[in-house]
Amino acid sequence: MIKLKGYIFSRKINNSSIPQNVQNIVLREYCKRNNFFFILSDSEYSLKNSFHVLEGILQSTNTYDGILFYSIYQLPLDNEKRKKILIKLLTNKKQIHFAQENYQINNKYQINKIDNILKVNINLPKNIDYKYLRNYLSIKN
Repeated sequence: MIKLKGYIFSRKINNSSIPQNVQNIVLREYCKRNNFFFILSDSEYSLKNSFHVLEGILQSTNTYDGILFYSIYQLPLDNEKRKKILIKLLTNKKQIHFAQENYQINNKYQINKIDNILKVNINLPKNIDYKYLRNYLSIKN
């Protein structure tokens, strides 16, 4: 059975506060649905842009088959740092899963997809007028 190490946050994820117990429930259910063995999560420090716990998980990759993130929005926003982490996992033949998005990275092409999603999210205006946007895009209610 594939063993996935959980990784959760104690800070906001994509500007939303998600309690750690809820994150762990989502991870456990993801593993249950996909027949994976869930290894208890490590929680990242609440300091902004801290990835010390994730870096520690990367040092002990021999005890599990992959990492299960709560969300893609837990990844570093810095492109180089993010790619370095993801490529290291792929190079070490570790699986990379994101429970909230029900997504898995298996190759470098999929890293580019994650990069694009994060870039769009960063560059979208926060106070967008959705009524105007729907009309502009000709989207019906």
